[in-house]
Amino acid sequence: MAFFEIYKKDQGKYVRWGTVVGIGILVAIGMYWLAKLVLGPLHDWQVTGTPAETVPTSAPAVGSALANSIVKPATGLVISAFYMQTIAVVLFGTAGAWLALWLVNRPRTADFMIMTESEMRKVNWPSRRDTIVNTKVVIVLTLLFGMMLAVVDGGFIWFFTAVGVLSQGK
Repeated sequence: MAFFEIYKKDQGKYVRWGTVVGIGILVAIGMYWLAKLVLGPLHDWQVTGTPAETVPTSAPAVGSALANSIVKPATGLVISAFYMQTIAVVLFGTAGAWLALWLVNRPRTADFMIMTESEMRKVNWPSRRDTIVNTKVVIVLTLLFGMMLAVVDGGFIWFFTAVGVLSQGK
């Protein structure tokens, strides 16, 4: 199977696309994290000096030509921190996209997704009315159990206070 060929392309489309979208959301969050939290502080630093003396110093004024730059001491090459950040984020996004497409086209994973979609089509889903009624039952029972536990908890507090194990307000 060639790299760009989709394994069993007519089967399991929805589950595969859902998986790709889910991985894409995670990669997008990772790209944001990488850009803002990891590489963002590069805009506040400038590296200058000889290789033995390379130390981070505060960035020059915003209007300065070297603001938001990193100077490579051996060659004097100036690389904008913005370009470094952009390249890193694009590489991360590209790697994430490649991983997502590779993952959903692996024969073993693709077969699992195809079977999952097939089984989901066999499910007898409840009607809208049944879903609403069941949701109301769950909410009412949750509230009743919560109130019951509050009463039992109050009873325990009263009992342990009366016995002297708990002291309230002292």
